[in-house]
Amino acid sequence: ARRYVSAEELAADLERWLAGKPILARPVGPLGKLRLWTRRNPAAAIAGALLLALAAGATVSALRLREQRNEINETLGRAYLEQAHALRLGGEAGRRAESLRVLAAAARIRPSMEVRNEVIAALALTDLGPPQTWRKAVPEKHFHALMLTADGDRYAIFGAREGITVHNRGDGAVLAELKTPPDMVFEGKFSPDGRWLMAYDQKQNVILWDLSRPGTGPHAHSAIIPESSEKCAEFLPDSRAVAIAGRDQRFHLFDLPTCTESLRFDLGLTARFMNFDAQGEFVALIGGGQLQVWSLSRRNLTAQFAHSSNGTSIAWHPHGRFVAEGCDDGTLLIFDLAAGRTRWLPREMRTIDILDFDPRGEFLASVSWDGVNRYWDPPTGRLLFETKAGGARVTRDGRYVVCFDEGGGIRAWEIIRSSVFRTLTSARTGHPDLSGADFSPDGRWLVSGGHQGLHLWDLAKDNEAAFVAPAVAARPRFHPDGRFIVSCNAGEVSRWPVQTRADGSEMRAGPPEVLLSVPGESFSESSFAPDGESLAVAGRHRSFVVNWSDPSRQVVFGQNVKKTGHDYVRLSPDHRWVAGASFYGVGVTVWNARDGSLARHLIETENAQIAFSPDGRTLATGTVRELVLWDTATWQPRHRIPSQLTGAIPVPVVFSRDGAWLAVAANRSEIHLLDAHTADPVATLTPPLPLTIVALTFSPDDRHLAAQTLGPVIHLWDLHALRRELRVVGLDW
Repeated sequence: ARRYVSAEELAADLERWLAGKPILARPVGPLGKLRLWTRRNPAAAIAGALLLALAAGATVSALRLREQRNEINETLGRAYLEQAHALRLGGEAGRRAESLRVLAAAARIRPSMEVRNEVIAALALTDLGPPQTWRKAVPEKHFHALMLTADGDRYAIFGAREGITVHNRGDGAVLAELKTPPDMVFEGKFSPDGRWLMAYDQKQNVILWDLSRPGTGPHAHSAIIPESSEKCAEFLPDSRAVAIAGRDQRFHLFDLPTCTESLRFDLGLTARFMNFDAQGEFVALIGGGQLQVWSLSRRNLTAQFAHSSNGTSIAWHPHGRFVAEGCDDGTLLIFDLAAGRTRWLPREMRTIDILDFDPRGEFLASVSWDGVNRYWDPPTGRLLFETKAGGARVTRDGRYVVCFDEGGGIRAWEIIRSSVFRTLTSARTGHPDLSGADFSPDGRWLVSGGHQGLHLWDLAKDNEAAFVAPAVAARPRFHPDGRFIVSCNAGEVSRWPVQTRADGSEMRAGPPEVLLSVPGESFSESSFAPDGESLAVAGRHRSFVVNWSDPSRQVVFGQNVKKTGHDYVRLSPDHRWVAGASFYGVGVTVWNARDGSLARHLIETENAQIAFSPDGRTLATGTVRELVLWDTATWQPRHRIPSQLTGAIPVPVVFSRDGAWLAVAANRSEIHLLDAHTADPVATLTPPLPLTIVALTFSPDDRHLAAQTLGPVIHLWDLHALRRELRVVGLDW
C-alpha cells in the first residue's frame, strides 16, 4: 500500500472501489482483477465460465477419442497380422496374395517390424494366382475326355459319337476333325511338341494322328505294335518316338513318323505306366508293386524299388534325381535315384491318378480321387499347399497349372513364384547332405561340398552347372581372386583351379592340387583373409595358418585344444588374430595369427560359430545360449543377445560384406538380421518350410544370403529384391 498525495487521489480511488475496479493505493493481482471484473459483469462472467467448461470438456473428449481410436487401430492391426499369419500357415492356394493384401492394410495402420517380418514370410511363398477360364464348361455336351497340349495352346475333345476334334485354346476354333474307329477307347495324350495325338482301341493297340497333316487320318499300329499293357505308352521328351510296354513284358520303341521299331528289350515286368527323364535317356516303369529304371542307350536296368502298393501314376523330376509314384491306396512315394532311397509322403485319402512335376522342379503336383490337388516340396517331401480343383497339369513353360472341370471346362492358375527366395538342391550326388556354401567374387556362382565332391550352381541360370566327384570336399571356399576353390577332407586341404569362360557362362573346377597334407589329421573348414594371402585351416588335433603363395610357410595353433580341436576358424582382416570354435565343447579361443600363441579364451565349454566384422573391430560368437559381439580391442562384450535354444548345434553367424548387418540363425530355421553396430533387430527371414540352418554366407555385393541347412537344401534369399518389395508397402528398413 502507498499513501495518497492529494485528496483528489483519495476521492478517485474511492470511486474506483465503489465501481468494483482495482484501486491505486493497493495494486491487485490477475486473480483479483478477474474477481472484480466478474462482480461488475456477472452475465459475461457466467457465459465465459460456461464456454471454458465446454472447451475443457471438448479437449478431454478429444483426447479420449484419440486414445480409443489408437486402441481400435492397434486391435485392428493386430487382428490383420494374426489373420495374415493364419492364412500363410493354412496351406490353401491363394494364401500369398491374400496375406499380402491383409498385411498392406496392417501396414497402413502401423508399419511395425512384426508386419515387415510377416510380409517377408508371405513373399517367400510359391503359390497360385486366381483362376482363369480357358474354356467354359458345357454341361449338356457329352464327351469322354479332354486333353491339352504341353504348351497349353490347343486341346482335344474326345466325343461320344463325333470322334475327336482339336481346338485352338484362345478362341476355341476347330483345327482338326479326326474320325475314330468304332472300337475306339477315348483316352490319350499329345506328344510334347503337340504334333502327335495318341489314343487306344479296345484291344489296347496304339493309334496315332499326325496333326501336322490332319487330313491323312489315323495310323493304326495293330499289325506291328503288340498290345500294350493297360494303355502303357509314352512319347519321348523330344517327340521323335513313342514307347510301348507290351503285355509280352517287353519295352518297344517306335520312331516317328515312320512308325518303325528301333529298340526292344525284355523287362520281366508287366508295366502299367511309364515316364522318361528330361533327356530321354532313362525310362521309369511301374507295375505289380515295382518301379524299374532302364537306360535306353545301354539297355540295362539301373535301379529297382519294390513296395506293396499298386502304382497308378508316375512322374520324373526335370533334374532327373527323383521319380514320384502314386498308388491306388493313396500312397505317394518319391524315389531318390542318386541316393537309392525311398521317401514315403503322407498318405492321401484315395487313389492318386495324376502326378506332374513343375518344369523348374520347385514342386510336385498330385491329384487324388478325394478331389484335392496337393503340391509337395521334392527334396523334403513336405506339403507346400493344396487346392480343390480338377486334375492338375503344369504347362511346359512352367507358367500355369491347368485343371479340367465337368462339362469340358478348362481352368488355369498362374504359378506365382517368389522373387525373394528359392531353394537349391543337388541332382548329381547320392549323399543327401550338402556341406557349406560360398559365393564366387562376382556373385554369379555358388559352391557347396559334400561327401562325394563339389557342387557348382549358376545363379544367373538357376541351375546346378557342375558336379565334380572325386572325393570328400567339405565346406569349400572361393579364393578372393576367384581362380581357386579350397576344400577340406580327412588329412588334406585341396585347392581346385577354376576355369571360367570369357563371358562367364561356364565354370569348371579341378583337378585338385594338395595345398596342405597332414596324415592322421581331420580338417573340417578353411577361411581366407580378405586379401587372400593367408588361409586358416581348422583341424581336430592342430590347426594352421598357411601362406597362400608359399604353403610351406605355416603357423600352427590350437594343438590338442581339449583333445577335440577346432571345427570353425576365422582370420581377422588385419591378419592379427585367428579365432577357433567347435561343436565338441571347446568354446571359443583367439590366437595370435603370427606366432600361434593363445591370446584369449572367450567362451570356455560351449559349442559356437564365429565371424569377424569386415573392419576387424568385432568378433561375433553364436551359441545356443546367446549371441555375443566382442570388442577385439579389449576382448570385452559389446552386446549380448539371449538365444535360449536347446541342443548341441552351434548358432551360425555372419556379417554382411559392407559390415552394416549381422545375420544369425537365432531360432534354427529363421534368419534374424541385426544392425551390426547397435545389435538392434532389423528383419526376420522366414522360409516356407522350416529346416535347421547350419551355415550362413553373404554374396560379395550383399545381394544374396545363402543358408545351408541340415540336409539336401540351401536357402537363397535375394535381399535386393526383398527390399524393393518392402518399399512398395513402406516397410523397408
